[in-house]
Amino acid sequence: MRPLSADALGDQIKTRILAADHIPGLVARCEYMHGLVPELKAAIMDLRATEFDHDAIMRCIETFHVAVSEFKAKHAFERLPYSPEIDARYPFRDEAFNSVYIGSRDALVRPFDASHDFDPATVWPYLDASLAPPERAQLYHGKILCRIMQSADLKHPGERDLIGQRGVFATREIQPGECLGIYGGRLMTPAIASMCLDDSFVLSCSTQKEECFIDGENILAMTNTIFAYEDDCPVAQAEDGYNTVTARFNATSRCGRSFSVGASFATAFIAPGTELRWNYNYSPEQVRNRFSSVEQ
Repeated sequence: MRPLSADALGDQIKTRILAADHIPGLVARCEYMHGLVPELKAAIMDLRATEFDHDAIMRCIETFHVAVSEFKAKHAFERLPYSPEIDARYPFRDEAFNSVYIGSRDALVRPFDASHDFDPATVWPYLDASLAPPERAQLYHGKILCRIMQSADLKHPGERDLIGQRGVFATREIQPGECLGIYGGRLMTPAIASMCLDDSFVLSCSTQKEECFIDGENILAMTNTIFAYEDDCPVAQAEDGYNTVTARFNATSRCGRSFSVGASFATAFIAPGTELRWNYNYSPEQVRNRFSSVEQ
């Protein structure tokens, strides 16, 4: 079969992505796109092997990126902006705003290959479905708060873009090993995660049983990190300076979903007024791509 020309492939890209508009249900549309995007990328790679008109290839690539971006903008799932009220909710929800409850204390376990020895019992209070919303909020707000960053909060001149953004600060003395809460938000399948308009707060929460992602929305999702800088530009994660760590525990929800719970623990004594910082574990390439001009 004769390969498509660049213009013909561009038309096919637009037609096939627009076809997603007619698929009933946002989840189904994301699943369709999750399968289609790799297929279209492969077609573009095949085109580059046969098409010698560089400008035509670039037009085709631009058509692809524009069409995918337009789909994401048109069919984006609602992401909740942070507010203290979110901390009163159960930490996990689905795309329809239904809470995803952990079945029981026994359903939360430390993975056999875990690199930490934190006790899941210290995490359970944040996951107890019987807890009233004000009590759940107090678990967080009794020790930490989220506020707007000021110039005095910066650890390096290169962090100036953080001014006016959010940071998380201790409101009382926090002891090493103390659990600070859960990284909470919307649980997502790989298909939904791949169609996020903004993936700044998206983390993997996969287990050996199931691939899963979470779009962070609660107070712990507002925690900043620390970068190493060259000429005031972030180039990598800093080697030290963090005072919290995220430990993962495998969990099974009442509805049978398998995912890992990210719980934050203090790694050192934290005085009142001190900002929490944790290592995002981004590669140098991810740091340059995501934060070369704007940090969280």
